[in-house]
Amino acid sequence: MFRAPDLSGHRGWIAPVVILLVATAAVTAPAQDRPQGFASISVQPEAIDFGTMERNQSRTKELIIRNDGGIDLDLLEVKSSCGCTVAEPATRKIKPGQSTTLTVTFNSMESQGPQHKILTIRSNDVVTPTLELAVTAVVHVPVVINPQRPLFAFTNTRRGVSAERQATFTAMDIPRLELKAERVRADLFEIKIQNGVDGDPRQGIVTLSIRPDAPYGPINEIVRIGTNDPNQPSIDFEVIGAVLHDLEVVPAQVNLRYLERDKPIHRELRVQSTVKDLKFKVTGVQIDLPEFKVTIEERVPTQETVIVLRGAPIATTDPRAIAAEGRMQGTLRIFTNHPSQPELQVKITYLLRL
Repeated sequence: MFRAPDLSGHRGWIAPVVILLVATAAVTAPAQDRPQGFASISVQPEAIDFGTMERNQSRTKELIIRNDGGIDLDLLEVKSSCGCTVAEPATRKIKPGQSTTLTVTFNSMESQGPQHKILTIRSNDVVTPTLELAVTAVVHVPVVINPQRPLFAFTNTRRGVSAERQATFTAMDIPRLELKAERVRADLFEIKIQNGVDGDPRQGIVTLSIRPDAPYGPINEIVRIGTNDPNQPSIDFEVIGAVLHDLEVVPAQVNLRYLERDKPIHRELRVQSTVKDLKFKVTGVQIDLPEFKVTIEERVPTQETVIVLRGAPIATTDPRAIAAEGRMQGTLRIFTNHPSQPELQVKITYLLRL
């Protein structure tokens, strides 16, 4: 009769200060307590520390996976919590009493500061079916930024509404950090720089905000922050988002891709308000692609209007098609009674197979 292994006398170990081995089911039982009809996994060392590295540097270490059980140990899955760590065992089937190597490679990529990753090993060990190994490293950079990714994401911000994002900078190699704005679009952003934050000369804060009078439309900009560290003289931040009008058209542009003459198109665009209780009316529409007709359908009076686009592409022999090399472009103009947005424009594009 099968009897479960007796773990009552087992005593757990104390985890190292920085990294530890975690079993999601239970702590691995001693080999002598295992029934011979089961596989038993053990890993040495129980964690991996790649030490201090530079950016875009790779290091490799090997672990030993041993089968202390009585049947073959099958390594069902070996995966990492991120693409920066790759692990590959020499074999995925280990005989009783034998072992194999697990080669682990860590690439620091564009990381910075302390790194904590998890390497997961799933096997047919019924007591410890999953092992999680901690993988650690410290990626040295002259200036550490927080958030780690140099990105200011504003999503969608209505014009006139305050929105700001912050990033903290810490010098690692010089005693005093000096930050300055080297590239910033003045009509779109306001920027504030604080050096020596909280009495720490190595730390600074950059606050970026959208101007209340910023122009409408999508934001896809680069803001460059200069430093006095010669090893990292500047850091570029990507800035994304959008400044919303009171009225918007969805979709903001129409790309019909390749069209065939015998397949007429029918598309709908919604004109709607981004402000609660704002009432408006579409008073007219025009399009400079005569092969298409547009009509107005007021679905929700004073709140939502649909512009219907119907038609078929021109012939590939048409002089317009030949001159444009098959890439047809036009503009849909939508007129409204809104005083600050009397006209909305949508780009219309389609392709022909010449």
